[in-house]
Amino acid sequence: MGIVGEIKNLGFGYVFERVFERIVPVWMCRFCCLAVYQIDSNKLPGGPISNSDIKVCESEQELEQLRQVTSADGEKDHTIGFVAKMNGEVAGGLWVVLGDYQDEDLGLSFSLGQVGAWIYSARVDAAYRRQRIYSHLMAESTQTRKNAGHAAPYIGVSKLNQGSHKAIQRFGREVGQVLVFRLGSIVWARATGELKQNQSLTTQCTRRPIELSISETS
Repeated sequence: MGIVGEIKNLGFGYVFERVFERIVPVWMCRFCCLAVYQIDSNKLPGGPISNSDIKVCESEQELEQLRQVTSADGEKDHTIGFVAKMNGEVAGGLWVVLGDYQDEDLGLSFSLGQVGAWIYSARVDAAYRRQRIYSHLMAESTQTRKNAGHAAPYIGVSKLNQGSHKAIQRFGREVGQVLVFRLGSIVWARATGELKQNQSLTTQCTRRPIELSISETS
């Protein structure tokens, strides 16, 4: 997919957001309007994709491959990695945090409880998009956590990311949104919907992030 196609798929606003994040250091400034969804397992696809393999990462080699495709280290506590392969080649992946999730870049902490789970850095390589890999990654990770006794996982998507929104809306229920702006160690946030926050402003985002909780619905 060329640059023009990538912009059309993601949206100009989200491309600008990504460029901004690459140029400006995270400790200096961040902003985002985040839509939070809970995955509905009943709406996820079933059955395998031809020539594909989606599984939990079990070796350091698979974890390293996942880090490369998702641009995330997966070093948060209680984290599980899922990788998707097509014809033996890594096509995408995602990470799942069990329990509470903290977004250090935005200075936010999501309180999900012991049976909660949060999906982050879900990515599919451009060469393998439009092959249902994204939705099948969601299905595999959701079913695996459900079998382990966890509630349906949550995922946060930038409102500017048109491509991910179109995909998530097919099998996710939006529980709320949070508008957040970070300048240095100062973070301001405003949550809506079922998202509840303990404070609107913090001057110590690393030690005292803004905590958000979600009403239990499943």
